[in-house]
Amino acid sequence: MGFKKGALSDIFRRRRSLIKINDDTPISEQHLHPLSGAVLVLTKIDSKPRPVQGRYAVGWLGEGRQHLWYYKNFQTEADARQFFERHKKDGPPQNNYFKQDQQVNEVYGWEHHFRLKTMALTIPQMEFVTGKLAQIFNMEAPVVTFKPGKKKKTYAEADLQNNKIIMYRPQLALLLHEMAHLVNDQVNQDKWAWHGPGFVRTYLSILSLFPIIAPAEKLEALARESGLSIAKENNVRASRLLRKWRDHCNGDPHCDPTPT
Repeated sequence: MGFKKGALSDIFRRRRSLIKINDDTPISEQHLHPLSGAVLVLTKIDSKPRPVQGRYAVGWLGEGRQHLWYYKNFQTEADARQFFERHKKDGPPQNNYFKQDQQVNEVYGWEHHFRLKTMALTIPQMEFVTGKLAQIFNMEAPVVTFKPGKKKKTYAEADLQNNKIIMYRPQLALLLHEMAHLVNDQVNQDKWAWHGPGFVRTYLSILSLFPIIAPAEKLEALARESGLSIAKENNVRASRLLRKWRDHCNGDPHCDPTPT
């Protein structure tokens, strides 16, 4: 079931009285949304007198949060379960609350171990890499521009609206990071946190194509040690496409996206 932007926010109304979720909260059902990391929860409101809106509530719990921010009340558990099943595949509302970049610092901390140590690329090499990746993920190759020294505190940027990557430093890992943003947006349709679980899985999948950076298993283990939330491969469309591409290439050297 699809909804226009803002539609889910109308369904899951924000309440003045937020519902706190803790270890003692009676949760009947819960469903993890893989891309955003948010959890859809069906819970019983254990308060007296009986709440006017309903004894049961279904709502989204943001990653790392303790309160249901957007939820809907029900008088019966049957109605709550029906609503839960209908909406668990849609994901939480695509608003600022669920787009907050909770693990951006952890992502940058994890990358610190390798991003500036990777090979420096020329513009043709950057275009070669992004072109190969675009083929893998069935998308249009982005425009890549290189502006060395233009910004001192920013290494690279992805322009999602214009399918463009702006590089301020030439390192391979920086290019792959920005390409992961484009893939996560266009292929996964992930409109939630900029560096959420869906992005991290997509980035790891792309990094796995470049063993010259580090073995894929080592990078993922380091990411988990850094406390990153990572979506499962089967729940991310980009990872599934990459698996099909690998099966199709079957070791063909012409498929290798590593620049020479």
